[in-house]
Amino acid sequence: MPYYPHQRGKADHMNELEFYQALYKSADVGYDTVTGLLPKVQDERMRHDMALHMEGYRHFSHVANEYLAAANQKGEKHSTLRMIPSRVNTAMNTMFNSKREHIAEMMINSSNASILDMRRHMNRLAEHK
Repeated sequence: MPYYPHQRGKADHMNELEFYQALYKSADVGYDTVTGLLPKVQDERMRHDMALHMEGYRHFSHVANEYLAAANQKGEKHSTLRMIPSRVNTAMNTMFNSKREHIAEMMINSSNASILDMRRHMNRLAEHK
């Protein structure tokens, strides 16, 4: 359950809004990445696992949006223009190698990058408390 803005001081509130905005964007990028990889996957078990991964991104997006809505704000997705390099990279990385091992490695690398990014946001949030 998220912390709601009325329960925090103003500085904490602004830092948490930034954190939840970053979480919303990260979930959007993750969802978009898996969506781009899914058509390349033939293995039904892996497709199922990827769909579960997408559900996780939807959950994080929902939690972040719930917090932001409580502060009368809306989650901002990355612009389509900003997503183009990621989509091109995904297409290029799977053009000649769409084996499940390669796609699994791409998903792990993407998840790790998101985790590190969110960890940086959490550290900044902790510094301000």
